[in-house]
Amino acid sequence: MSKPKRAWYYVDLDGAQQGPVDESTLKAEYRTGEVDGMSLLWRPGQKGGWLKLDDLSSLKTRITQASTPSSPQAAAAPPPVPSPQKQNRRHSIKKPNRAIQPKAAAKKPKGAGPTAGSAKKGHRSALTFSQEAQFDTKRFEDSKKVKTDLRMAKIREAEALEAAAGDAKAAARRLEAEKMKAELAAKKAARNKSGWEEHFTPERLPYYQNRETGDLSWEKPDELKSAAEKEQAGGEWLWMPDKKEAFVPAKVSGRNGGKIQATSVNGKAYECAEGKEAGVITNFHSINMREDDLVQMLDVNEGSIIHCLRERFAIDEIYTAVGDILIALNPYVRLPLYTPEKVYEYSHRGTKRLPPHVFDTASRAYMGMCEYHKDYSILISGESGAGKTEATKQVLIYLSEVAGGQGPSDQIAQRVLSANPGLEAFGNAKTLRNNNSSRFGKFMQVYFNQREKIAGCNIENYLLEKSRVVMQLEGERNFHIFYMLCTATKTAVRSELRLENPNDYYYLDQSGCITADGINDQREFEDVMTALKKLEFKDEEIMNMWKVTAAVLHNGNIKFDPTGSADGCVVSPKSNAAVKNVAELLGCDLAKLKKTLVRREITLRGETVAVDLNVDKAQAGRDALSKSLYGKLFDWLVIRTNKAMAGTGAGGTSGNFIGILDIFGFEIFKSNSFEQLCINFCNEKLQQHFNRNTFVLEEDTYTAEGIEFDHIEYIDNQDILNMIEKKPKGILVILDDEVSVPRGSDMGFYNKICKIHKGNPRFLKPRMAQNQFVVNHYAGGVTYTIDNMLEKNKDKIEDDMAALMTTCTLGNGFVSDNLYGLVKKEIEQKKKGGSARGSRYLKTQSSVFRSSLNALMKRLNGTCPNYIRCIKTNAVKKPGVFTAPMCLEQLRYAGVFEAVSIRKQGFPFRFLHEDFYKRFRCITKPKLARLKSGFSQGCRAILKQVAQRPMAKVVSNCKVGQTMILYRSKESAALELLRAIVAEKMASVIQGVSRGYIARQLIKELRIHVPILRAAIASRTEDALKSAIEGASSIWFEIKMLKDAKFILRGLVREQEMKVELVALVNKDPDRNYNEYEKMINEMEMIQRRDAGAFKDPTALKCIANFKSVEAKRDVKGDLQEGISQFNKIQMEDALKRLQTLKVKFGDFCPALEKEASSILKLIQAEEALALKIKNLVDNSAVKGTPGRLDASKIDTSDLRKAIAAGQAGNQKTAMLKKAIKMGNVLCNLREAVKEALSSDDNATGPLWARVRDALVSATGELSGAGKKSPELDLIQADAAARSKIEEIADKIRFATTSLDEEWLTFGIDQAVRLQMDTHQSASVRECVEEARKVLRMITDTKILLREGIDNVDMSKMSAGLELASRFAFETDVVMEAEALHSRCKLKMHGMRLSLQLYFICFLLCLLCNTCCNPFQKKSKKTCVTNLLSNSLSLSLSLSFCITILGTDLTAQAEVAYSRVIVDLMKNSIESCDRQKLRIPVLDKMRALLLLSEPKLLQRQLKASVLLGEHDRVTELTVRIKELFFSQAGGMFTFSKYPNLKPRNLFAKRYGVHNEHLKRSMLQWSNEPVHTSLTRLDGAGVDPAAKKHATRIFKNILGYMGDRQYSYPILLAQEVTRCGLECASVRDEIYCQLVKQLIDNPGKASVSRGWNLMALCLSTFPPSDEFENFLELFLRTNHQERNVKKLHKIVYRGARNAPIAVEDIEQIQHRGSRFSIVVTDADQLQQFRETKGSR
Repeated sequence: MSKPKRAWYYVDLDGAQQGPVDESTLKAEYRTGEVDGMSLLWRPGQKGGWLKLDDLSSLKTRITQASTPSSPQAAAAPPPVPSPQKQNRRHSIKKPNRAIQPKAAAKKPKGAGPTAGSAKKGHRSALTFSQEAQFDTKRFEDSKKVKTDLRMAKIREAEALEAAAGDAKAAARRLEAEKMKAELAAKKAARNKSGWEEHFTPERLPYYQNRETGDLSWEKPDELKSAAEKEQAGGEWLWMPDKKEAFVPAKVSGRNGGKIQATSVNGKAYECAEGKEAGVITNFHSINMREDDLVQMLDVNEGSIIHCLRERFAIDEIYTAVGDILIALNPYVRLPLYTPEKVYEYSHRGTKRLPPHVFDTASRAYMGMCEYHKDYSILISGESGAGKTEATKQVLIYLSEVAGGQGPSDQIAQRVLSANPGLEAFGNAKTLRNNNSSRFGKFMQVYFNQREKIAGCNIENYLLEKSRVVMQLEGERNFHIFYMLCTATKTAVRSELRLENPNDYYYLDQSGCITADGINDQREFEDVMTALKKLEFKDEEIMNMWKVTAAVLHNGNIKFDPTGSADGCVVSPKSNAAVKNVAELLGCDLAKLKKTLVRREITLRGETVAVDLNVDKAQAGRDALSKSLYGKLFDWLVIRTNKAMAGTGAGGTSGNFIGILDIFGFEIFKSNSFEQLCINFCNEKLQQHFNRNTFVLEEDTYTAEGIEFDHIEYIDNQDILNMIEKKPKGILVILDDEVSVPRGSDMGFYNKICKIHKGNPRFLKPRMAQNQFVVNHYAGGVTYTIDNMLEKNKDKIEDDMAALMTTCTLGNGFVSDNLYGLVKKEIEQKKKGGSARGSRYLKTQSSVFRSSLNALMKRLNGTCPNYIRCIKTNAVKKPGVFTAPMCLEQLRYAGVFEAVSIRKQGFPFRFLHEDFYKRFRCITKPKLARLKSGFSQGCRAILKQVAQRPMAKVVSNCKVGQTMILYRSKESAALELLRAIVAEKMASVIQGVSRGYIARQLIKELRIHVPILRAAIASRTEDALKSAIEGASSIWFEIKMLKDAKFILRGLVREQEMKVELVALVNKDPDRNYNEYEKMINEMEMIQRRDAGAFKDPTALKCIANFKSVEAKRDVKGDLQEGISQFNKIQMEDALKRLQTLKVKFGDFCPALEKEASSILKLIQAEEALALKIKNLVDNSAVKGTPGRLDASKIDTSDLRKAIAAGQAGNQKTAMLKKAIKMGNVLCNLREAVKEALSSDDNATGPLWARVRDALVSATGELSGAGKKSPELDLIQADAAARSKIEEIADKIRFATTSLDEEWLTFGIDQAVRLQMDTHQSASVRECVEEARKVLRMITDTKILLREGIDNVDMSKMSAGLELASRFAFETDVVMEAEALHSRCKLKMHGMRLSLQLYFICFLLCLLCNTCCNPFQKKSKKTCVTNLLSNSLSLSLSLSFCITILGTDLTAQAEVAYSRVIVDLMKNSIESCDRQKLRIPVLDKMRALLLLSEPKLLQRQLKASVLLGEHDRVTELTVRIKELFFSQAGGMFTFSKYPNLKPRNLFAKRYGVHNEHLKRSMLQWSNEPVHTSLTRLDGAGVDPAAKKHATRIFKNILGYMGDRQYSYPILLAQEVTRCGLECASVRDEIYCQLVKQLIDNPGKASVSRGWNLMALCLSTFPPSDEFENFLELFLRTNHQERNVKKLHKIVYRGARNAPIAVEDIEQIQHRGSRFSIVVTDADQLQQFRETKGSR
């Protein structure tokens, strides 16, 4: 018979100790979440104290799998939580005859066995229980079983719900399958005789298949077209030229005289000459196909391409592909195309085909780099304003998300994104074409490590437009940073920089443009500062940058006045402040600066000559200094940024890179100079690179492969490049030569190029202009002006000015060392007599640019290029405007049409024979035989076999070249689709094969090493074990036998050491040296558990025997002592039996304990007999009878009292007697209380029956604690309930009598008759019933009188009825109606009397006036009398009308105040009526309302507002009610106590590993994305994708708050609100994420945006009912009163129908939101109460 498993104790989630429980209960607790991997568990005999479930692997395996329930046996008390104190008593091994009990713990659970706290040191007691202890354990186990049953019932209920949900899903799937079958049947029934059928690809693209012939077609066959479709498609259609739309589709109506007449779809007539049309429309329906890849279009011509782009632009599809070239249209509006959701979609698409996107291009480059380990580049080109900079940002965002990784990689990725704001501030400016035009070029090389994670980044900048610092065209701006410093910095900073309004500076005011649409300098400057902080710029470095920038502005304000001589000038006195500011900001000598500005020192043949400068040259020198300072500052910024982004691959020595080229687009301005010539020259180079990769290399490939193709003409610009850069006649070469000529000038340069390039078709000299020339670039002719070209090309300041800059003391050498360090070295070299030839300091701008450009092109040629062609859609920079002629021109110049043609006619997809064979050999069926010749034959065999399939006939068009297989997009689609199908099937096969192989290899090794290990273990020899362990170490995991061998090896070594100790120990007295024996025996037993052959020598056996003999005696003594101390009868009897056995062997070794135990046993027997007597008396004297008819005379407690007194007379020792006395006292008190209450006339609510109820509660608690049920208690309780019911009815009757509630009086009297309350023993009950009948009769009489008076308008009956009602204050609808009618009648009568009185008074007044009138007026007597009467009547009527109106207004005001429950208005109405002595019925009701408590009054106000539909007032009242609620119970709703939050331990697990950092940061701000949701999103009815959805929502929140770099934060906010609207299950998750990001957030701007987003969400969707209070308390503790109102409004009105518009979000963001330091949990309630009190 197997021994039962022992019980377990555990610590639940609240930290409370539970147990003992069996493993089946643990399994149930594990399923409900009460026990998890981090829970602490313990069981008797367990070594090491409390252990986590994760550390108990065998137990965890059993409770997480199906197992047979086991019953817990009586267990010992567990050690203290979390770890036991040091054990003094020995934990011995398990014996077959009895259980083992460890030392008593500090805390003893209910039902646990006796503790051993009273035992002597070293005592080891058996686990025995007394009868009462066993009863307690049983009761505890029964209660635990009830709880377990309840939890199991909940589990079964949850499982039933889950099963029901599964059944519902299955039913839905069946319905869907039936629907699909019906559709298939309908489709089969609708088949036409031709056999064509419509199908759809996984991307839902329609295609057509003929079931008879197997033909495939993307075009809809004629057999499936309707009559209307056939009629519309008939005739000849052409693309006709149009001035506005470039080309439109039109149907030819005639041809005459070399002209074509056609009519468009909308009926407009067109005419053009033959050959001017763009092309033929072979299929009319093709114009409605918005192909996302232009190569797939049926017709390839300018008309079809521009039409396709226009149609796609109209539906915000701004990206279109040309093979692997991406066309990006600038929409000039924020589109939701760059959210984290989109990044996830493109990075996890697998084999799914997605629409063209900049993320698609970035993904292709990244995946290519990872797969082929080659360098890739993304070349982004286009005109200024076409969106190149934005495309660069999106590429970087994608790479940072996909390859950012964790830790350092993610930090570097975020720094790469943070580099853009600073570079754009210093390098971008507003031009006539673009408000944020890049005035420099940059090539970013993003390096990746071996794990394909970002390892670093390096930026190279090209040709900063430094001339913009000193001069801008009208309507343009200088670089953004100047305006930011003047308007966005703090006052203290501006004061330190000496900056004022931008209009005060010459460099900023000359263009007449200070602001730019769409650019907020304040917000942009905040972004710049945030970015610099992320790049770890020091505060000192940042301030040094600002000072140099401010010095440039002040330098521009320096003016010069001419002196007496023609060639001299001085600094204007008005400019002294500007010169001083420059000197102080740069830290240079003021006098030297003034001197250097107006004079030059030239060294000729060792002599220094001072040359004075005129005003023009001084201004040129000043501007040269400004350009030099700014240019070198920009170069330093790039170097410093590269340092911040440096990683393991930034040096170029390890890892591949992806290069991103963002360089100036082609520029044509009104005035074009040196900068535009260099920019356009760069674009010519890039165009040549594009042509070479797209056209020339394409054709060379076809020629080399022997593939026939049609040559395509394209624009070759090599002649332009030669004209510009080729030595010795290139334009830039001549410009450099002219700079080196002593008296070189712009005109000299102009004459030379006009002479050299005369007759060149690419060069043109205008007839009328003498300072301009035209270069016909690939994008069109550009007119250049030669003014200041030489000066711009020099790009140098004079030597003395450069020397002065090397002496500046700003920032401990910031200017002298960082900006002018090379100049400083060259000056020192000159002083030493060296030469500075060839140094960068002396090079021209064009030579430096050409050198950098050539290096760039060399680097690009070594990469696999990807192209993004950005197109500017309109010149007005407005959304929704597509200027077709402008776009057409850009497409032509960009070579897009030629690219489409060559891709269409050529073969864009190509593989080497070997690569193609290896890639597509898997799609053959049956498999091909082994190759007998080269891979070329294998490729042909693949193509031949695959082409025989109906779905892949198009594969026959693949071309087999000399080294490659070439094919087009249709063939590629067919091949890749077949390969994807095979790959999906083979993935599981490969996985199974690999696992099988690994398992077989493991089995082989196990078969070799297991026998060796087994033999070594059996031999127990050290050498054999070492050899076996060393051989088995090759197994990739440690098997159990290997562990045993290692343990036995260690045990052997230890056994040899212990044998020496045993020899010394065995001769010692075991009783005196018990501790040493115990320690030795423990260690021996531990070794014997794993090694049964250990310690078999005589010495060890003797030692064990000595210890057991002493231990047996100690056990008996300990049990006797414990039984005596606890009066445990069974324990003492058991110990005495064992004592008798031991006495035979050891003699009488504890007589005193034996004698004491015997006497105590006799005492226990006596007490048990007395306890049994008390129990019998309790049962025999129980109260008996029927409820409501108990008789006090039959209740007798005298005998029971005597027995209890006898038991209390002595000192009770046994628990049985103590319980009997306690139970007897409780029941005796109850019976005496019942008897006294029955004997009195007290009612059920009186003190006597209250005593009965208290005694009943005590007795019930005592008996239920003992697990007993008593009919006596049920009887007394039923009797008390009956009496309480009668009292309750009586109270209601009294209340109805007092409140004159007719309905309740009628009901109460009926209940009194049913309960026979007329004959009740209580006189008060009988009297209340009689009084109720009397009041009911009075109410009936009153209502009869009033109704008759109202119906007949009888004043007497109404007066009588009202008088009768007033006697007992009766108020009802009839009374109020009678009062109102009576008041109106009385008021009318009173008014009539008053009018009559006023009439007589007025009559007398008029008579008096008539008597005193002018005696000379002659009026007849009749006229005088008539006037007198009429005047009197008018006056009296007016006065009476005013009195009536006043009374009516006060009544209406009071009714409104009462109906709306407006406190102030009610008080005013009461005061006004009291002043007018006006008595109306509603006044008493208002007074009653005003006497209510504040919560009840607020509830009445809320109810009235809801009924009246006053939404705003409902919100205000709800806020006030909640404020009272939170002041009392706010501690229940702190955020961390929200029950749906995941436990921190569960949240902190990532990839199965516990992360302490995640645990700490779960509920506080973090700038890293979360790996899972904060709340539990795995319940019934929750979308399975909600968890992944939650992680992407958090990225949106990070992006909007500015904690992570994303484009268009406003769109991210809209995405968050949209997700909350569409998926209700993530609403609480969104709010929890916002709360998390607002806690301990160090950034003020981030906190402000977080509250903005919280307001947006509260305006869009409500939280759940469970989370509402938690969210509101969080808002209140952070003083978000406005958001609290929003919360109640959205809860009251419900969620919106659509997300908030982007414009509204932008307004909210600009308006801002009040933010505060966010507090949580412990501080919340206290702060809230303090705030409320201060208010």
